[in-house]
Amino acid sequence: MLPKHNAKHDIVAISASLMHLKGFNNTGIQEILQRANIPKGSFYHYFKNKEDLGLQVIDYYTEMITSLFKQYLQDTTVLPLERLDNLMTFYAQHFKKMKYKLGCPLGNFALEMGDLSEEFREKLYGSIDTLISIIESCLQEAKTEGQIADTIDTRKAAEFIFQSFEGALLYMKVSKSDRPLLVCKDAVKRYVQGK
Repeated sequence: MLPKHNAKHDIVAISASLMHLKGFNNTGIQEILQRANIPKGSFYHYFKNKEDLGLQVIDYYTEMITSLFKQYLQDTTVLPLERLDNLMTFYAQHFKKMKYKLGCPLGNFALEMGDLSEEFREKLYGSIDTLISIIESCLQEAKTEGQIADTIDTRKAAEFIFQSFEGALLYMKVSKSDRPLLVCKDAVKRYVQGK
């Protein structure tokens, strides 16, 4: 049995790992219970149902990815465009180590659940909007530093960068190569610099 004070977090973390690998619909409550070593009654003490758990898994991944984005994109010891480049380099290296598996958990959830559940769609929309806003802030700083043109709409640019990177992650999974991520990184750099 998991310690009571950590049980809910541990269930979410175990579920997040399984759902990232197998998807929401292919992950069963029984498998989660076995991995977490808890009885069924304990699960329903913490979660109304599997959907409730899934929404909390999205929160778990949003917090994790937001923290990573902030670590890179709010690092004031580095110029803004270098921060963006460093974040994309980190992801390319990370997924290379992972043998190009899994991809973005939020992107995976969006593909699987975006059309099936309005609650999931809204939660994912908010999560992605948070990440885009962090990119936008970094681009605003790049504008202030004179690294990008004053004419660039930083919101649209941030949306384009996020969308491009998510697409690169999809292609990475099927190509089993970091090339899509590196091509995306280079294209983003050229785009924001107007080259």
